[in-house]
Amino acid sequence: DTDEWNDYDIVTYGFGDQDKLYLRGQFTFHKNDPKVINQLWRHCKYLSEMDIRYSEKNASERKFESAEGCYSQAVIMRK
Repeated sequence: DTDEWNDYDIVTYGFGDQDKLYLRGQFTFHKNDPKVINQLWRHCKYLSEMDIRYSEKNASERKFESAEGCYSQAVIMRK
């Protein structure tokens, strides 16, 4: 439905987990807005400090984590 593309800045799709509030990583689409929407990821420490986390200094502590929760919270907390 094209209404959701015109009415919302971010659209996400779930698969049977609609009782949960989060942005599904593989199925979340963003309006291209360089000043606001495209900057939301910076409010997620997991993403904004990725260069530090994956630096050689922290090589022994590296582990994969999903950014869905962190990013969802960053988006939901913005007005």
